This record gives sequence, structure tokens and C-alpha cells, in this order.
Amino acid sequence: MSLRKTLCKLLGCNAPQANGVPLVGFYGDSLTAGTIEGTPNNTMAVPPVRRLNELAGGAIYGISYARPGATVALALEGGHAMPYGPWASHVQRAPEHWMVLRFGGADYVVGTPGDTLRPQVTTLVDQARAAGKQPILVGVPNLLPGIQGVDDLLRDLAAQMAVPFIELAHVAVGPGDQPDGIHPSQALSDRIAAEMVRQLLPIVREG
Repeated sequence: MSLRKTLCKLLGCNAPQANGVPLVGFYGDSLTAGTIEGTPNNTMAVPPVRRLNELAGGAIYGISYARPGATVALALEGGHAMPYGPWASHVQRAPEHWMVLRFGGADYVVGTPGDTLRPQVTTLVDQARAAGKQPILVGVPNLLPGIQGVDDLLRDLAAQMAVPFIELAHVAVGPGDQPDGIHPSQALSDRIAAEMVRQLLPIVREG
């Protein structure tokens, strides 16, 4: 059964909406998957997209396609156990209209150069748009020294491509917010999710 048919069977949907609620796909790395080392299955108790759904109060229905370690290159090729195969094919059959692209963290960790990352993200956006989807780029919070450069690149690219951009650089990160030294704690992840919902819902409502 196709992904679209499976989701519609579960949700009673007529894609891209489930009972009138917009479907939103969330794509990204461990920051979106909810990875945190030292916990059961190395996953936080309430992963980000589940928390987003709770905080949205039924205004959207989020679907997580995120995988720990997912770079933009892996997302494009469908590698690293990505759940949907090559991006160009996936966007043609994905049930959601809104695609929240929250990459950059894993790219920063593995050292993807900016002049490589920029065209890769451009391809993600272009292929989503060509399939009739609405991509949304998401910045990265200040979790690691120097990661602001990735955030600046994504913000600049969103402006150039006239893509909605969700700002996260201002979310406060304090002592104890990164128990494994990299990933957000549950509390910080929840604060980030709340900020994403605050900015995302008006984007979806305004279409």
C-alpha cells in the first residue's frame, strides 16, 4: 500500500487534508526526530512532532519523516534509512501539501561546506515546489559554537527563494538544556516546538 493510501486509511483523509486539518510533513535530522543520548532507545519521551501536534490543538496534523544523522544530501538520495526513498520521487506522492524542512544540524556536524549545502537545499525546495508542495525552511537554534553560519545561510536562502522561514536562533539555550552535549533536553525541545507552532500556524492559515 502506498504512503498516501496508508495515511488516508489511518486518518480518514482526502489528502492533503485529514478531515479538514492540513497535513504537514516534518523533515530533518535528530533535532526533529527527537534523539537524546542516554535515554531509552536514545529518544526523548515526547518527540518534537508529537509535541507539535499537541501544541497545535488540532489545527494541523504533523507527520514525521525525520531521521537522526540526516543531512540534506542523504534526504535527496533517500539514503541513511530515510523512510521515503529519493526526494524527487517522494515529493510526487507525499500526501501533505506543507513540507517543513528542518535540516542543517547534521550537515554542520559532518562539515558540509556552505557552497555545497546551499545548492542542495535549493534542490529540496525546487523539487518540492515542482510537485505542487509548499516548502518551509527552518533555522537552527544555537546548540553548537559556529552553527549560526548555517542558520544565516538558511535564512538568506529562504529570502532569496521567497520561502517561509521559521526563526529558532532566538530560543534560549541554558545550562542543562543539552544533557548529552549536543541534543536538546525534553524541556528545550518542547520550547522549540512551541516556537515552531507559533510561527507555523499563521503560515498554514494564510496558505
